[in-house]
Amino acid sequence: MEKILFFLALSSMMSFCQQKSISETEILWDTYGVPHIFSTDEYSLHKAFGWAQMKNHGNLILRVYGESRGKSAEYWGTNYKRDEMLLLMNLPATAEKTYTDLTAKEKLLIEAYTEGINDYVKANPTKIDDKYKVVLPVKPVGLCTYFKRCLL
Repeated sequence: MEKILFFLALSSMMSFCQQKSISETEILWDTYGVPHIFSTDEYSLHKAFGWAQMKNHGNLILRVYGESRGKSAEYWGTNYKRDEMLLLMNLPATAEKTYTDLTAKEKLLIEAYTEGINDYVKANPTKIDDKYKVVLPVKPVGLCTYFKRCLL
């Protein structure tokens, strides 16, 4: 009898566990506004991270991505000297090569992150200043451009 009860309890626990989606993701915000992301797969984790970053710093992220493109002057009429330097250093082309050289998995995770960024803006268009929407949509290569800019 004990064996039957054990297997019944085990099977009910297994069915409970199977009810959770494999790609279930949750962002919990602490009292300081720090996101704590729980996910069962890497793609969803990176997508949620992009979402959380935009929730906390949306305008800033779009501004630095636009600056990284060497388009501050075009977009906002500022920092033409930085734009000139980034374009003379051929930053957009070197970032494109960096992105091309990534592994398929690395590209997939960067795509997830940028998808989270773009999804946040679609769901919360009023949370982003209109002047920064010119940068949208953020593309995966934009992340490489931003990282290259940070190394300068």
